[in-house]
Amino acid sequence: MPFVALVDIQTEFGTDHATAMAMAFTVPGVLATLVEPPLVLLADRWPTYRRAFVVSGLLGMGIALGLGAMASGPVWLALALCMMFVGNGVGVNLAQATLMDADPERREHWMARWVLMGTLGDIAGPLLLGVLAWWGFGWRVAMGFLAAVVVAHAILLAFRPFPSPTDDDADDEEEVGWRTALAEAAQNRTLLAWLGGVALCGLLDEVFVALGAAWLEERFGATAAERGFALSLGTVGGVAGLAVLERGLSRGGDPMRWLRGASGGSIVALVAWLAAPDLVSSTVALVVLEALVVMLYPLAQARAYRALPGRSALVAALGGLLAPVDFVAPVLLGWIADRAGLLVALGLLGLQPFGLWLLARRGEVRSASHVDPGGP
Repeated sequence: MPFVALVDIQTEFGTDHATAMAMAFTVPGVLATLVEPPLVLLADRWPTYRRAFVVSGLLGMGIALGLGAMASGPVWLALALCMMFVGNGVGVNLAQATLMDADPERREHWMARWVLMGTLGDIAGPLLLGVLAWWGFGWRVAMGFLAAVVVAHAILLAFRPFPSPTDDDADDEEEVGWRTALAEAAQNRTLLAWLGGVALCGLLDEVFVALGAAWLEERFGATAAERGFALSLGTVGGVAGLAVLERGLSRGGDPMRWLRGASGGSIVALVAWLAAPDLVSSTVALVVLEALVVMLYPLAQARAYRALPGRSALVAALGGLLAPVDFVAPVLLGWIADRAGLLVALGLLGLQPFGLWLLARRGEVRSASHVDPGGP
C-alpha cells in the first residue's frame, strides 16, 4: 500500500522522487538488512518457537502500517516503514522457508502457488486505494484498514497448525552460525548467482509500482482512481500468469525454459508499455507485462533454495544480506528520475528480465553440458 500511494504521499509531504524513494525503500531496506537475517537464523535454531517468530513478525508489520497511517511527516513514515520491512522479512520470509523445507521436491510449484496467493492479496492494495479515492478518502485510511487486516491475520495464524523441520534438520541447523553461513555462501557460486537474480526481482515489483504510478500521472494525467484501477488490472494479469505457470510446471514443464521465455517476453512488454500512446493501450501492455514478469521471482527463488538443499531458512537469511538492490536501486532510480526523467528510470528496470534471462540461459547450458553423450 505505501508503494502504490507513494505519489500521493510525495505530494502531501512535498518531497522529490529521490527523497520519496529513500523514505519508502532505502532507509527501511538498510535497517531490514541489518536486523532481519539474525532474527531468521535465531528462529531457525529454535524451530519450536518458529511460529512465534512468524506471528510476531506479522503483528509488527500490522502495527507499523497503523503507525504509518498516522505519520506526521516523511521521517515518521520512514520509521514506520522500517518496522514494517523487518516484520515482513521475519514473518513472511520465515514462513516461506518453512514451506520450502516441508516439500523440497516441489519447490517451483509451491513458490508459484505462494506468489499467486500473495498476488491475489496485492490486488487489494491499488484497488483499495482507488476505491477509497473515489469515495474521497486518502492513503492514510487505506493503510489503517490494511493494518487491521494484517493484525487479524496474525492472531488467526497463532492458533493454526504450523509445520516444523524434522529432528535431523533441526540438529543440522543448530550448528550454523554467522561465520559458517557466510563461508557457505562465498563457496556456493550457484547460490550467489540465484540470490542476485532474486534481488533483481525487486525492480519490477514495488519500485515499478511506485515509479509506474508516477509515470501514469505524468504521461496521461491519470487520477489516483485511474492509477489504482490500471495497476489493479496489471495485478490481475499477474494472477493469470502465475496460474499458467503453475499449470505448466505441473505438466512437467522445464523451469529454466519457462524462466527464459518469461524474462524475454517481459523485456518486449516493458518496451510496449513505455511506448503506449494512451491510457487504455498502456493498461493492456501493463497486464501483459505483469503476466510475464510475475513468473520470474518464484522460479528464481526456487533455484536459490535448490542450491542449498535442506537449508531454506539459511537461504532466506542470506538473501537478506545479499540483496543490496532492494535499497540501493530505489533511491538511485529516484535520483535518475529527478534528473533524466521517469522514462529513463523505468527503462532501467529492464535490467531485471535481462539479468534473469542470462541466468536461465546459463542454467540451460550447464544442464545440457551434463547430459550423458551416450544417451539419446
